Amino acid sequence: MTDVRARTTTGARNGLHYLVYGFGLLLALLTASCGNGVVQVGTPVITLTAKPGRFASYIVTIGAIELTRDDGVVVQFPSVNLRVDLANLSTSVNMLEAPAMQVGTYTSATLLLDYTGAEINVKSNGSVFGTTLYDGATQTTPVTETMVVKFDPNHPFVINDQQSSVMAIDIDLEASNIIGAPNSSGVSQVTVKPFWNVTSQPAYDKQVYARGLYVLADVKNNNFVMNVRPLHDLLNNPFGALKVNVNDQTYYNVSGVAYTGAAGLAALNSLQNVYANLQIAAYGPPTGSPFNDLSTITPQFTATQVYVGSSFESTLEDQITGVVAGIAGNVLTVKGAAFVDRLGDLGFAENVPVTVGPNTTYSVDGAANVTPTLSSISVGQVVTVLGVSSNSGTSVDPTALDATGALVPGPQVRLQNSPLLATFGSAASPGAATVNVLTLNHYEPTKFDFTGTGTPNADPANYVITTPSDLTGTAAGTVLQINGMPTAFGQGPPYFTASSVTPDTEQELIIEWAGAGSANPFTVVNQNGIAVNLADSALTTASSATVGTPTGRVVIVQGPQQSYDLLHANPPPNPTQLVISFNTTDALHPPMFGVGSVTVGSYMDANPSDFANHIQIVSNGTLPIMKLVAYGQYDATSGTFSASRITINSQ
Repeated sequence: MTDVRARTTTGARNGLHYLVYGFGLLLALLTASCGNGVVQVGTPVITLTAKPGRFASYIVTIGAIELTRDDGVVVQFPSVNLRVDLANLSTSVNMLEAPAMQVGTYTSATLLLDYTGAEINVKSNGSVFGTTLYDGATQTTPVTETMVVKFDPNHPFVINDQQSSVMAIDIDLEASNIIGAPNSSGVSQVTVKPFWNVTSQPAYDKQVYARGLYVLADVKNNNFVMNVRPLHDLLNNPFGALKVNVNDQTYYNVSGVAYTGAAGLAALNSLQNVYANLQIAAYGPPTGSPFNDLSTITPQFTATQVYVGSSFESTLEDQITGVVAGIAGNVLTVKGAAFVDRLGDLGFAENVPVTVGPNTTYSVDGAANVTPTLSSISVGQVVTVLGVSSNSGTSVDPTALDATGALVPGPQVRLQNSPLLATFGSAASPGAATVNVLTLNHYEPTKFDFTGTGTPNADPANYVITTPSDLTGTAAGTVLQINGMPTAFGQGPPYFTASSVTPDTEQELIIEWAGAGSANPFTVVNQNGIAVNLADSALTTASSATVGTPTGRVVIVQGPQQSYDLLHANPPPNPTQLVISFNTTDALHPPMFGVGSVTVGSYMDANPSDFANHIQIVSNGTLPIMKLVAYGQYDATSGTFSASRITINSQ
């Protein structure tokens, strides 16, 4: 099918589901209290993130999330029929909800994705292409996909009375889909095979984001309370309370005005009796868990940044988030524009012209002591813009955004952290370096217009940056993950001020078996690792004529210009083997190994022996393996890929 890009009627379905949920939860709570007259409940804190892979947008609906207890009781969470763009969740972990739920040990979780009205776009060679969707299990157009995941048996999800527990959902879009090459019309066929990872032992490597409605502030004790609302939901009631702890370093943006520390909390407190439904969002630290206290039924969260009112979202304005790809006067071209309209519906556009004016306000996320202007923005800057969108009338996708204030007062541009992936070139001094840019916010530099960025204009192949640390000893060609802000437009060189520079050591291994998959994908599977059968005809097959079937391939990916083919390289790798070993010692990326499919469900393990056993159960000759995605590091000398995370998707 060709994706339909139209607004879905989610409101009625949300209301009905919420009533059904409420009745089901009431029965569950009565069951929990039966016999002693006391209802025993705790708080599951549910978070969601996704790895985008090659997707520019992946807009679907979360139809339901359920938990199954060890005695067979099934409980559904209240957040149902939520539109979500999974491809644009990668910069943070979203807190979905924190509702009351009956105590118990839960052994599996179920996620239902609804592809009705899906909008899915893929990136290929720097451009964005539309898609047609194909269900890998039913051989038809996908409608709903239900995935059951069994928790790691050593770490089930436990809800204790009057306590909070964290459950993290992580959806890998590369592992969940097989992407065909664009056809002559520029449309890629995507075979849908959803796979999601769920753990009760999360280790966050990005900031956690909580959104909801403001309740009250406690200025004396440096905290405030909010009721959690998931994603961009505007229809349902909030799902659970969250206490947010703040300190003297916490940054606030209150309706476009920036504060730090006590002044920000005082500004928030002054709004307590002004607005009945004041939108608020809190961001936790960039790594590690922000949930500093889970010992009570109300979880406590530590915030580094807080956004309030119209600085966050508005029922009068639309917003886009993307990266500035060019500037001409007062018009910014925003690339990879993830769109949210004033009603909470989602869309996407590859390029959106944004017009700003004298009434536009500007701020820098996390920085209260700067006063940015239009000239502060340069090519490569990630921005969130609030204004009024234009579209074709048949789609929610924006064709332009007016942020001048002529249509609705209060347009804003928020300047945000901008990530670069680059290879190191040289360092002229301890605080400066020249790099070869591979991507700006995950887009290739060939898609950017650097005209006007400086004298001379920026050259992404010789991009001059300032660095917070000495890189003079770095080897040329080292892949670097760089975060920071572009220099003001026209003021380069340098063209970018880095706040952090770290070696990007994580590589991605992608294996796809052609046709219907392979019944013999591995020659060895045990607690020490997996040996891939590189002679398998399902890997060596160059192409397939059957609709919806993939081409066999084995590739290592690290940035758009850092990928290579282990099967078809010339000369081929030596030795000609591929062994995937299990890395269980990476503190930042704890082991997460999953195997299964929509058809049979999946297993989630942290223990290599358990994972090896579950591979044998799934891959038993009757369930061919379709795809494997792993994250870690490849050693070409030994032919070993050391992985802390592996997903194996079967028929």
